Amino acid sequence: MFGYSRVKNDVFIFREKLSEEVTPKKEVETKLLRLDEVTAQHWKELKRLRGSLGVLYRKWRYGSPETYILLAYVDKILAHIGWVVPANKIRDRYPFVIEKSYFIISCFTSPNFRGLGIYPSQLRKIVESDIPSKVYWGMAACDNIPSLKGICKAGGVKVAEAVQKKWFWGCISQVEYFQDRVTASNSKSKSISQKVSVFKDDYWIGKGSRKLLAYLGPHLEKNLEQQAVRRFIHGKGAWGAMWDYDHDYTEQGPWYRCICDNPDYDESAIKSKNTRHNLRRGLKRCVVRRLEYSWLADNAYEVYANATSRYKDFRIEPKKEFQQQMRSFSQVPCREAWGVFVGEKLVAYLTLFIHGETVFGDFAHFDPAYANAYPMYALYYTVAHHYLREKGLKEFSRGTRPLMHETNVDDFLLRLGYRKSYCRLGLYLVWPVRTVLCLGKAFEKTLKLMLPSRYYAILKGLLLAQDVAKATNRTVNLTYN
Repeated sequence: MFGYSRVKNDVFIFREKLSEEVTPKKEVETKLLRLDEVTAQHWKELKRLRGSLGVLYRKWRYGSPETYILLAYVDKILAHIGWVVPANKIRDRYPFVIEKSYFIISCFTSPNFRGLGIYPSQLRKIVESDIPSKVYWGMAACDNIPSLKGICKAGGVKVAEAVQKKWFWGCISQVEYFQDRVTASNSKSKSISQKVSVFKDDYWIGKGSRKLLAYLGPHLEKNLEQQAVRRFIHGKGAWGAMWDYDHDYTEQGPWYRCICDNPDYDESAIKSKNTRHNLRRGLKRCVVRRLEYSWLADNAYEVYANATSRYKDFRIEPKKEFQQQMRSFSQVPCREAWGVFVGEKLVAYLTLFIHGETVFGDFAHFDPAYANAYPMYALYYTVAHHYLREKGLKEFSRGTRPLMHETNVDDFLLRLGYRKSYCRLGLYLVWPVRTVLCLGKAFEKTLKLMLPSRYYAILKGLLLAQDVAKATNRTVNLTYN
């Protein structure tokens, strides 16, 4: 095909520390600059080394206040460059990159300075810098032996392979990500038997006017058969379904659930002194108790409206729809709800879905006017403590990585003693939706200007789900009834 290429790459994560220092054979002056710190002279040097078109494209494609450029000089001559790109600028192309991490890309050493150990030494400069990153990623073509050796020397550990396909010289690209099973063998989950049917109505809930079904049943060890999923959603009149499987298969990945599974969960599980202080203030100022859904239907809409008014690209349900939904939940035996009160006023609530030994969080909202009472600290702590320590259930799951919008709720829960359980994402969409997404990906920048922001957010979320499902799914295992 005209302008088509296919490259197989090795994907690496860099160790934080090495036992031996990586030293180049010549003295190197290193400058690690934020994009807004790069001067006109620097840009001129970059263009001379890498060409104007490539530099301008990367500046446009990856430019942000959090993007860095490394410049390495030997005898005042620019010998090596590298781009250090934050996850939020590159995850649409490489969905396996986790939040709050950086990808080191487009590294290039001038031919006059190769073989001097400059590349691995500059990789270490980045990894050991003050850039606020949890993880540094690197990637090189499988047949690029010098780059692979340099990455390994700099402490890179191979975690996966990625096949990058490009059409029209990279205007359209696709990345398929294959986890390295050697680094992905730490399974802690109790999985469902292969003889048990997962297509029970009780195990699935509807999202987006029930057009997308989400699985909330016992843990799945393997993927679902696509044809079985197709038959199931066809009977429900849905457009697609998504499910998680192979929980805790790795320690890093693009898809996760935020959970608490500590059977002895209490304040001692919270490491941060400041978080413990806020929790105690929340427990002192608030009262957390179980609620009936019929009561929520009549009294919780004000909290819901005040909470969701802050959300971008979110449709706030009319009061009548909200009340109908809450009353419908009261008819489902496995649903429970909790509320937080300051005095006699409801300021937060959480709806739950219980199956077996797992409690799934559904909707959680709080009135921002009462943020200084720390209601969510009190709510999430009390719920986890109640179900895990008092009732002896195995797990409370807040939910999965958000697709439609950025949120800091998972960072908050990690401080509260929760953890991320990395898993694989299964996804099936009917062919008209897949066709729309294919066109949407090709014309994404145009659609961003044309579509209302809410519908563009839905498009981006579904495209991200497709990429994550491909990144975490190596094979389809036809094992479930």
